[in-house]
Amino acid sequence: MHVRILLLILLLAPCALWAGSGHPVWCEVTINLQKDGKAGVEYAVKYEHDSGEFHGFYFTGPQIDDLDPVWDDAWGLATLDNGRTMPIERGFNSGKKTIQFANGAGISRGSAIFKFRFATDFGRTGHLAQTTDPDGRKLVVFHWAPSEWDHALEHYTVYVRYPIEVSGDPRSPAFLDSVHFRTEKWMNEQYRIDYRNQNGRFEVLLHKDRMPAFGKMLVQQYVDAAVFEATFGAYDPSRPPVGGGPGSSPYDYGPNYLEDGSARLLLIGIVVVLLLLFAGITYYKHRETRKARDSLDDVAWEAVEWVPPKIKLSTFRKPGKVCETLTPVEVAFSSSCPTSAS
Repeated sequence: MHVRILLLILLLAPCALWAGSGHPVWCEVTINLQKDGKAGVEYAVKYEHDSGEFHGFYFTGPQIDDLDPVWDDAWGLATLDNGRTMPIERGFNSGKKTIQFANGAGISRGSAIFKFRFATDFGRTGHLAQTTDPDGRKLVVFHWAPSEWDHALEHYTVYVRYPIEVSGDPRSPAFLDSVHFRTEKWMNEQYRIDYRNQNGRFEVLLHKDRMPAFGKMLVQQYVDAAVFEATFGAYDPSRPPVGGGPGSSPYDYGPNYLEDGSARLLLIGIVVVLLLLFAGITYYKHRETRKARDSLDDVAWEAVEWVPPKIKLSTFRKPGKVCETLTPVEVAFSSSCPTSAS
């Protein structure tokens, strides 16, 4: 019985893999702004496997939810460190939205780069807004912060592509002045910034090494209002760059979604039931063994007091009767008398 219980535990042990874990290594976000204020937002997130079977991670919170995103699910995929690609899907677990491998798949080692994208309207959500510089020139400010992660990252990179055509050197002061591009001073202090020609479009690269857990990659840049064809609302400096407003709940990005409380409770419940079952069987066997040992004295006493039966021998002799048909040899044999050979 003990062997069966141990085999059962071994068979159920792989259930622990269901609650595997992983952590984000780096994140890169590309924002393709259009003249009407709409944009495509692409994420590339590298996750490293830690233990068990890793399936995916939570991806929800005001940075995404308040954008009312339109997802391009067919575009998403995951690339493993061996070059193999796997389909991914958006899911729902324990009341939270997730990014996960499709069809319940997972990885038990290595890493995976998840790529997914959605469209949004930054003009409607207020992340593109009208403002003016000290000289009264009309500008548009883009202020938004992509996802925060619950684990420190090796780097966080954001690419902001503006609907501005580039023919020369986008790093030249002449070009930057022509589009009235400006950034906040704190951005120059916190990030490494570069200006690039991305297939004929003006792209601003923002990069930060060793991003701490829950670090905010805030973007706040200004360009000439004539770059956009739409008219946006006035910029409100008190408005946070993400949804939820001041004092909103903490962001919820990054953790492996199979490590949620319900999965842990289920696993713990299975282990507790198995341990109780094993302890009950062990106690029952111990009690039976003790009862057998306690009755050993009684069994020995009965064995000592046991009297074996006596064997009663019978004879065919009958007193007063003599056989008259015996030969001399038979007489000698029966009377144990020696005889001589004739």
